[in-house]
Amino acid sequence: MATRLRVHEGMTLVECLVALVLASLVSAAVISVLATQNRLLRGLTATSSDAEALRATAAVLGEDLRWSDPARDIQAIGGDSVVLRAFRGGGRVCAVMTDAITVEYQGARAPAPEKDSLLVLTGVGELAFAIRDVTGAACGPRPGIRLHVDGTASAGAYALVFESGSYFLRDRALRYRLGNEGRQPLTDERFAAGGHRLRVTHDSTAAAASLAWPGERAPMELRFPVGRTQ
Repeated sequence: MATRLRVHEGMTLVECLVALVLASLVSAAVISVLATQNRLLRGLTATSSDAEALRATAAVLGEDLRWSDPARDIQAIGGDSVVLRAFRGGGRVCAVMTDAITVEYQGARAPAPEKDSLLVLTGVGELAFAIRDVTGAACGPRPGIRLHVDGTASAGAYALVFESGSYFLRDRALRYRLGNEGRQPLTDERFAAGGHRLRVTHDSTAAAASLAWPGERAPMELRFPVGRTQ
């Protein structure tokens, strides 16, 4: 009896080449999709970081500039910096003693004698005093603070607590310097690396800060109402 041999058919060379080409096309498509998603993710992350830096800058500068009298409180403006009185709070003077005044105080934080000063608006001008100490007190039924200062003020005057500081755009981030201390970064490094990076202008009612972005993007201008009145 003759023995029949089984023939195991495999893929031809042409079929192998077609399979390789199809696998390569599928792999290229997957890689392209992943690369596109990666670029989109990086773009969204960069946009989010830019927006966060802009929000932080607007919040910080807006809080300080809106209490300012440009003629008296903005002390110097450079190509990338502004030196000003940064107000932290204030209130009406409700009691006066020999070496202290009691203020119905409200503000962003409590006064710090090691870095803050007191500005008293008298109606005909203003007086600045160093703060030596801060203790708790009351203005009748309302809470207040007692500021020990080297001077005096009239009851009913308005007192403002401030620190003298500088805002810079250096090394692509908004930075703050108090006195001779180092510059502390307030945002991530998102802004332009050269040229006039921070430009502050003002008139009697508003201040504007122009912030430059890297590349071809147009500068962003932030406007803040200002005008501290006595």
